[in-house]
Amino acid sequence: MNDATKNKGNIVIGEGVSAVGNFSVPGLALIEGSFHGDLSADELVVGVRGQLVGKVKARQAEVLGETKQELQVTGKLIVRSSGRVHGSAMYGELEVERGGSLQGSVKQIRAGETLASIRSPAVLPPVAPSEVPTLTPLDTTASVL
Repeated sequence: MNDATKNKGNIVIGEGVSAVGNFSVPGLALIEGSFHGDLSADELVVGVRGQLVGKVKARQAEVLGETKQELQVTGKLIVRSSGRVHGSAMYGELEVERGGSLQGSVKQIRAGETLASIRSPAVLPPVAPSEVPTLTPLDTTASVL
């Protein structure tokens, strides 16, 4: 297999390169520079110096650099020791190395769940006042032996 065939469907944003836009990548998206926008990829790797800001969807992702805003990984999300994930992160499986950081809202996507069902908060039926339990105060006195 030649290099052109092996790299078909992949994208590399090299160190020192800034890219802005919306990308749909059928293979690997390797971010060593900076990317701002929407990205959909089968596999995502954010390198140690990589910065990714935007809405991202991937089957698998490995973060060694930094992501901000929204990260949706249906399979395994790996945050390496140098990795920083800020914003919302949804994942099928999660692995965080010592030193890695997740800041924001984090939610596991369970088997059979769709992204739409995760985003829609459950609506609970109203409760009649007669169904609300009465709470009794706790006894706060204590004795010491």
